[in-house]
Formats: sequence, C-alpha cells, structure tokens
Amino acid sequence: MSGPGLSVSATAARNLATATVTSVQNAANTPRWLLRLLPFVDVAGGVYRVNRRAVVLARPGRVDLVTESKDRAIRPASLRAVPLFSRLGDAELAKIAERFTESKHKAGKIIHEEGAGTRTLTVVADGTVELTFSGPYKGRLRQGLATRGDYFGDGDLLGAGAPAPAVKALSAVTLLTLDPDALESDEIRAKIAQYRDEQERLKGHTSSHGEQGIELLAVQTGEPRLPTTFVDYESHPREYHLSTIQTILNTHTRVTDLYSNEIDQLREQIRLTVDAVKEREEWELLNNSQFGLLGEVGPRQRIPTRG
Repeated sequence: MSGPGLSVSATAARNLATATVTSVQNAANTPRWLLRLLPFVDVAGGVYRVNRRAVVLARPGRVDLVTESKDRAIRPASLRAVPLFSRLGDAELAKIAERFTESKHKAGKIIHEEGAGTRTLTVVADGTVELTFSGPYKGRLRQGLATRGDYFGDGDLLGAGAPAPAVKALSAVTLLTLDPDALESDEIRAKIAQYRDEQERLKGHTSSHGEQGIELLAVQTGEPRLPTTFVDYESHPREYHLSTIQTILNTHTRVTDLYSNEIDQLREQIRLTVDAVKEREEWELLNNSQFGLLGEVGPRQRIPTRG
C-alpha cells in the first residue's frame, strides 16, 4: 500500500474542475457545395413547369427495362426513345416489345464482325458492349460503348443503313434483339416509313435537338424578300411537383431546462436535425428518380465504364 502523496491527485482535483464541452459532431456532414452553387429559383406554387420549344424530330434516348423472374423485358412506352418508334401508339409498342428475343454472351466474345451484323435492333439489357470500326492505319476506332438501356442497329431495321460496326462484349452481357420480320403490321411499317420521309425532309431545317429551325436572313445590300417564321412550343410541357422533407423533433422540457448550462439542448437538437434535412435535400437533388441531376443527364453526356 502506497503512502500519502506530496500533493492532491489529479483524479480528486477533477471534481473541482469544469469540463470544456464541444457541440455534437456529426460525422455524416458533408460540405454541401452543391446547394451553394446551384442557381435556385423562387417558386410561388407547388408546381414548376418547364416550357420548351416543340421538338419535331425525336432524339435518341434510353430504353427502360424491367426484370420479370430471371428474364429482362422492355417497358413498351420507353421504345419511343428509338426515333423510328416515336410515332407509334401504346398498343403497337406493346406488340413490338413482346417480340424481342434474349441472348447472353460472355466477356470478350465478338458478337458481330464489322459489316456482318444482321438487320436487327439490339438493346443492351445488362453489361457493356464496344462498337468499333477499322481505322485507316490498321487500328480499331471506337464508335462508342453501349450499356444498359442503350441500343444500336435501328438504322438497318427496314433497309440498308450505314456499315455495321464490330460488336464486342466487354463484360458478360444480356442483349434483347428485334428482327425486322417482327414488324409484320403494314400500319407499323407505314408509320416508320413516314417518320423516315419526314426526317429526310426536315434534314438541315432542325436544330441538333430536333427543334424546328427559325428562318432568318442576313442582309447586307439590296431588298430581298424576307422569310416568314414562327416558334412553336411544347403542347404538354414537363411539370415538376415539389416535395418537402419533414420530421417531428421530440424533446423533454426537464432535459432542456436542467442540462442547458453549457450548450442549449433544444438549439443543439434543432441544429443537428436541420443538418440532416440539408444532407437529405442534397441527396434528393442528385439521386431522386424523378428529378435528380444524375437521372436527368442526357445520353450524349454519359460515359459508361469499359467493363
């Protein structure tokens, strides 16, 4: 047993000291730069309507797929992402969606050699494929990478199109293919042919986004006849219905009254809850399936991985 010390111990001295406390640290906090940098707009009502110019030529999009048991299936309405099918009705799209056949390929397999591809529309259900052409110096030039929801071969569906690229599976892939014979309806073929004719007629008279061109004339001398023009709008613009982030914060008056000498307990509870609300706000802006920024990225701005 040790004898008495020469001074009071640190353990006993702590009973007469007051600890310096910090506010509660939240490990889930992020800098939230996105909320600071985005140009926010004041919205008076609960609906934000985005008016755009009318699109006269549909632009390529991505096809939506659903998993039924172990099989992949195409959501019929999403086939309008293929410009050739943009004028078809729901019943016609449903018939076409049922006629896709599924095939699986291992990584590294050459699915089609260059110029030897069949006249089929191919939708990538899973995995990544690479489309390449022969280069001028015996190398391969990549035309693009296709991943889930992308498609190729639509140009050859009803006739000779551009030379078919070589198709190689970069990972294990599942493909859905549509043979031209599946388009047996004369009405469907007539609508597709009508779209192609209109596409040729409007070539050079639309913007890169498929909007009708605005006729203009730059004049330096003389008195030429000026063109007439107008700007059409979308008849059914997209509307975003605003949502809220809510919760109910529970506190006990005994706790807030007795234990707020250093830090206000109620204020701290509110601060941490508001932090969580702001974190969820940023997450929704990025990942929400209806309006999230990642889901709204255009097909031309997407860069898939190689495997």
